[in-house]
Amino acid sequence: MKPGGEGYIEVTVDTTGSSGRISKAFEITTNDPENESIILTVFGEVK
Repeated sequence: MKPGGEGYIEVTVDTTGSSGRISKAFEITTNDPENESIILTVFGEVK
């Protein structure tokens, strides 16, 4: 991805055995020396 660009990240969460509200955190590493990694937290509800 070019500096200042946009893109998509696809994640898959195994919800086996889960129900109700859940949250999962994903660490994304970059080659940006000022932001070497970021934490992306995804919230959802398993029905």
